[in-house]
Amino acid sequence: MADLVGYERRFRKAGLPLFIADYSAREDVFTRAIPFLGFVFMLQMLGALNFDWSTGANVAAVVGGLAILLLAVGILNRRRGQPFASVPRRVGGAELTTFVVLPS
Repeated sequence: MADLVGYERRFRKAGLPLFIADYSAREDVFTRAIPFLGFVFMLQMLGALNFDWSTGANVAAVVGGLAILLLAVGILNRRRGQPFASVPRRVGGAELTTFVVLPS
């Protein structure tokens, strides 16, 4: 068992954590990236701004985009049996697809 711990430590040091037993990108990698991905998503939502529109229209576009974002995340959470406004315990294909497709 001590050998296994040593191997896993060397894998982490070498940047190869996926060789570690019971290591999952869904639970161990993407979940740590949620704050950064959320920040990037918020920046992408600023793409809804159009300087040819009035201030009210721009505010409505950004608020509408954020509402769609929160609704989509909430629906994904409920589909997985989690509370509507919780942070996902696992980040899988559905969440990553939403991250890429929804802002466009």
